[in-house]
Amino acid sequence: MFTGRASGAESWWIGAIEPSVAESQPKDVAASRRGGMKRRLQTDLRFIEAQLQYQENLVENASLFIIVVWSNKMAKSEIRAIKSDAVTRRNALATTRNAQILAISPCELRLRVHCKTGYQCAFLRMRPGVFDAGTLDIEMDEFPSGRTVLSRGWDLHQFEKRMAVPVFTAHLDGRDLGDVWFDVPNYLDHRRGVLDTEFGFHVDTDGDAELRLVIIPGDRKRFRWDMIECLEIGPDDRKEAPLQPRRGLRRDHPWLFLRGRSAVEVRAEFRKVERFRQPLACLQEIVRDYRGVAPENLRRVSKKFKPRKSPPPYIPLDQVTAVAAFTTGSNHWIALARHTLQRLCSKPTWALGKHTRLMGEDNDMTIGHPLLATSMLVHYLRDHLRREERAMALAKAREYGGKLYNFSVLQKRYATGMGHISSHESCTLLGLGVCAMVFWDEIPEARRWLAWTHGRMLTGAKDGPRDGRHPSSTYGPNFLTFYAYAVRDFAGEDMFRIPFFHSLGHALLRTAQPGERQYEYNMRWIMAALATYPRVPEAAWAWHDLWQLQSGYRGAEHFLGWQDMLWHPSTTGQAPHPSLRKSFLFKDTGLALMRTSDEPATLRCHFQSGVGVGRAGWKQRKRYGMELHDASADGGVTFFVKGVPIIAPAPSQYRRGFSVQSVVTVNGGGHHMDGRVLGVRPREGWLSRMLSFRDTSPKTVAVGDNTGAYREELGVLRSQRRVTLDKWAPELIVEDSIQLRKPQRVAARFQCTGFIKRIAADRYRFSAHDGQRLDGFVRWPKRYRIRIRQAQMVLPYTYGFNVKKGKRTQPVTVQTPPRPQFLEIAVPGRTKRGSFRVRFRTTTAT
Repeated sequence: MFTGRASGAESWWIGAIEPSVAESQPKDVAASRRGGMKRRLQTDLRFIEAQLQYQENLVENASLFIIVVWSNKMAKSEIRAIKSDAVTRRNALATTRNAQILAISPCELRLRVHCKTGYQCAFLRMRPGVFDAGTLDIEMDEFPSGRTVLSRGWDLHQFEKRMAVPVFTAHLDGRDLGDVWFDVPNYLDHRRGVLDTEFGFHVDTDGDAELRLVIIPGDRKRFRWDMIECLEIGPDDRKEAPLQPRRGLRRDHPWLFLRGRSAVEVRAEFRKVERFRQPLACLQEIVRDYRGVAPENLRRVSKKFKPRKSPPPYIPLDQVTAVAAFTTGSNHWIALARHTLQRLCSKPTWALGKHTRLMGEDNDMTIGHPLLATSMLVHYLRDHLRREERAMALAKAREYGGKLYNFSVLQKRYATGMGHISSHESCTLLGLGVCAMVFWDEIPEARRWLAWTHGRMLTGAKDGPRDGRHPSSTYGPNFLTFYAYAVRDFAGEDMFRIPFFHSLGHALLRTAQPGERQYEYNMRWIMAALATYPRVPEAAWAWHDLWQLQSGYRGAEHFLGWQDMLWHPSTTGQAPHPSLRKSFLFKDTGLALMRTSDEPATLRCHFQSGVGVGRAGWKQRKRYGMELHDASADGGVTFFVKGVPIIAPAPSQYRRGFSVQSVVTVNGGGHHMDGRVLGVRPREGWLSRMLSFRDTSPKTVAVGDNTGAYREELGVLRSQRRVTLDKWAPELIVEDSIQLRKPQRVAARFQCTGFIKRIAADRYRFSAHDGQRLDGFVRWPKRYRIRIRQAQMVLPYTYGFNVKKGKRTQPVTVQTPPRPQFLEIAVPGRTKRGSFRVRFRTTTAT
């Protein structure tokens, strides 16, 4: 590997950094540091020269990069790792020395890079042990114990409104590109203090560009540029996917989400639906009182401003207002929509707080919604807007379209940058993509915005689980669905043939529980889209079924979404085939859905040994998509009786240990996710896998291997779980076996959503809060130490059980936290082997 030289300097870069660092040190300390550095450089000179020659020979035919390697003594294994890593990068990275260091100090790095036109990518990695990874941990309250504990591995500090990871600002030719933050490391890199990140930028012409990286003031005490081990710059692997308006598209008339229908046809269809009248009147009252504050943010507003009625949480009311004005055509709704547009465009910022550069402020989903709403309002109110109103909207669209595009290009590993079908990613890109379509003729940059957005959305859809089973079920896939049909109306491209899309409808019909269906608006709206565009008959049936169920649940305040107004299926469709009520294996995600054939199923089990984002595309997921890999994907089971969850993980990914998962533990936990908030970039060897799945008339049997899910130092040689559903009994049998290299404490845990009661030495009753029950029978109970224990959870900000320097913070919402219990079946003492067998049967309430 070669080390870059500072422009006009005789010393290697590492020598150029030290004097700048020494300026802030006492003289004796600075002298000592300079002397130590000089001796180390002399000692390692031969090693540096050897690595330089090796790297120059290796990458003779590559394209563009700069690598900085620190001259410390390395073990042979580390040298082999460097060589191996260099071989893998040989074809992807550049080799010419046309990247030059112009200046460097502890907090600022200036580079001149020679780039060809297009997207470029920079990769940075810290040296091991130089960064205090404890600064990524946040003190939180454990519930119900009340103890203050550490929740490890955050990217955003929830209480101090700052990034938990180090941040620097990137400038290209004097233009501020935005802030770049490092990734949250996996547990091994967390221990080693190794962080890395990637960021992207676009170069408009061939030639030299100046890249300036400045550490933000708040991070200059814990991060300096002399901590960097490696910096590489090369062509970005992310590509644009250009789109053009389809032939025959009349952009002087509304076309968005209309499936080729005219405004007259849409309004005529809407007026025919009698069931919409009452919800529309309720919606009008909500919009009339709405002041632009979503229900989930009402805690920030004094009580006198709270509306009498409000939409369900996380439902963007401004978008609904736009479509209501269009479909009704009434003067009253048009006036409400114009007022909404004026309110949006008159705001100096759409960020919710003062920290506009943080994620979630002026960057991602928070901004995707108002940008989409503004675009829809302008599109549907085309003939009713004054010139100044349209000018205001155009200015806002140009401002935030540019912000979101630049943010997406810059943040290669966060949300919008990689193209993953998570909520932050797809909502933001939905807003940017529709904005580019609506303002295609008025904003010159819109063509590039749409090409970039479409490239990211295609990546997300193609990397999504091929079986259609997304970890977040509908929150994320709904935005991708709406985007796909905007593309269909604008460019005529059909994304429904992508495997994830093609399987999405049936995946939702297989997995949705009766309790979820009562409030799952996103599922209703996805089904409405599938019924309208690809005309899936089961989706039409599902939309009517969900409407009836949800309208009965909410009564007079049933909510009418804009998707219902535009996409309501006129026919009742076709009921799902009985095969959708059979046991099924989602192969890509390793999720075994085991159930009896009645509806709702008398007994049902979700058993997963896989990866939540799917194996087909997981290697492409640099960081953000990996957050969805929860510990329950590594052998966790969830049991339902008549659709009611009885054994299930706690409703929180913010946890410590395995007390909230129904799995096998080692030393009270053992999983590589223990104590962490984000499941960031697990290695391939850590992923669990489903070994076999067999479904017959009497039984369904699934076997999963979860060996890699445990931390490496525990020495787990094998950990497997076998789940059998006896449909005729009906009963579920869970059998576990684990083998270790050295004796450890081993236990099986099953967490209840309600409470557990001991009936006999081998029998324990699990009861849900609504009265549904399961009895668990432990085989050979005298072999174990069996206890009913209270789960200790680190609750997220949802419940407000958080601390800031020992003081509780204000809760976001007012909810009663769950108090789950779990049954622990532990092998006494320490052992190298453990096996468990528990049989679960339904029991009627007495």
